[in-house]
This record gives sequence, structure tokens and C-alpha cells, in this order.
Amino acid sequence: MFLHSPPSAAVKPAGMSDYPIIRIRHAEDDFPLSTHTHPACELIFIKRGSVRVQVNRKRYEAGAGSLVLIGALEQHELEITGRPYERYFCIFSPQLLEQPGRSPLLAAAFKNRPHHFSHCISLSRPEESERLLQIMAEEFRSEKPFSEELIANLLEQLLILVYREHAELFSLPQTERAGKVWEVQRYLETHYAEPVSIAELAASRFINPDYLGRSFKELTGYTPKQYLLEYRLLHSRQLLLDGLPVGAAAYRCGFRDVNNFIRAFKNRYGITPKHFQKIGQSPTSNHTGFQSYL
Repeated sequence: MFLHSPPSAAVKPAGMSDYPIIRIRHAEDDFPLSTHTHPACELIFIKRGSVRVQVNRKRYEAGAGSLVLIGALEQHELEITGRPYERYFCIFSPQLLEQPGRSPLLAAAFKNRPHHFSHCISLSRPEESERLLQIMAEEFRSEKPFSEELIANLLEQLLILVYREHAELFSLPQTERAGKVWEVQRYLETHYAEPVSIAELAASRFINPDYLGRSFKELTGYTPKQYLLEYRLLHSRQLLLDGLPVGAAAYRCGFRDVNNFIRAFKNRYGITPKHFQKIGQSPTSNHTGFQSYL
């Protein structure tokens, strides 16, 4: 069971992402986004138009003044239903909101999925959220000193406004089982590039590995092994598009056997890493690293 908890100080996890703030921008293009996933959280504010959003198995109709919250690895798809379609979006590392001094309650809106959770909400005062996102986008483009810190603070302000209207979306695990799942989830997100033993993770938390697997899947939609593999593969895509050799990309993402990496990559995406890299680096390709998910 998930219950609301008062804000408290967060502990910074080890191994912060290389991409804490991936991208923030205002956009007016109107192409649909087919089903995809990425190892980052995403926030979309719709200024004009409307879209049909599907996240995992849930569907929503989102119009002007709506906010969509998508967690890392959540499969999602957007279909434009009203034009012109204008929005702001912010894509960021799951660990961004877990830095020292930030409340884990705000991060919970992107991490935990109790049965009542809605990925899409309407804001009573959307102009306040739009103002914050406009400043965030300007700071992201400017690359001024401390821009990343300012963006993180503005994002925190935005989520506080959302919390005041929709506190039901921000739930921290209060049962021992849910708490252990969250610990393992955070560990996998920050240590995916290292050798990981699910059995050892379970033992260190005094929980049976099978019970951990069932609980993890119930609360996240993945088994721990599936979650770890998905994280490694998605990060490998970025490294391949950055030009790293296949073997180096595999090692950087936690694979110690390049042949296992190639098999896992092909099973997941239908093509080999080398083929994916070749397509992604083509002048006619739309793949531009994390931007390919936008």
C-alpha cells in the first residue's frame, strides 16, 4: 500500500547520470510519437492543441493546460488529436530529484505507480507552470553558469505547485516490502554499469529473491533482471549513437560479454548494435541521441 508522507531530506544516490538534464524546449511541431521508452523521466506541458496519450496500458485525452508525467522506462505513445499542437517538455535523469536537500516525495510522482495514479492531469492555473517551463527552456539554451542548478530548482518549484493541486500523485512506499523494492529500483538505476547480483541485493535487504522479483514486478511492471537489462540497453543506444565501438558501449553499460550484449540488443530491438549505429549516424537519420525519443 502507498500512503502520502511529509517531505524529508533525500540522500544522493551513487553514480549520478551523465545526462542529469537531457533536454528542455518549447516546440510547435505536430508529428505523432510512436510507442517508445527511454531511461529518463519526462514532463510534458500542453499549451495548445490536444493529444491522446498512452502510457503502459493507460490511455488519456490531454488538452491545453494539461501536464503529463512519464517515469523512466515507461512505454508511451502520443497521437495528436487537435492542432496546432504546442507544448513544453522536459526530459531529465531519474536521480535529478534525489539530490541532497530535495524531498523524495517530489520524485515519487515519476517513480511509484499505485493503482490510482494518473499520468495526465489538468492544472487550474496552467500559466504558472508555463512561466516556470519558459524560464527553464531559456536557461537550458543559454548554458550560463549554474544553469543546471537553476533548472533543477525551477523543476522542484513546478512539482510543488503540482503537489498542491494533486497530492494524490505523490506517494511514498510505507510498507516494508514496497520500501525494499524502491531501494533496489534506485540501486539498479545508479549502478547499471557495474556487475549486479539480484540475489545479493535481495540478501542484503533480508528478502527472498523470488519474493523480491514478484514484488518488484507488481510495483514497477518489470522483474529486477528485466529492469536492469532495459536500463543497460537503452543507455547503450546513446553510447552507440555517440560513436563508441560496440564492445566499448557494451562494457560501459555493464555487459562483460560483447556477444551476450549483441544477442540481447537484437532480441530487444530487432537489429544488431552495429546496424543500429550505422542507421543512427546516417545523415538522413532522425536519431540524435536522446533527442530521438522526443
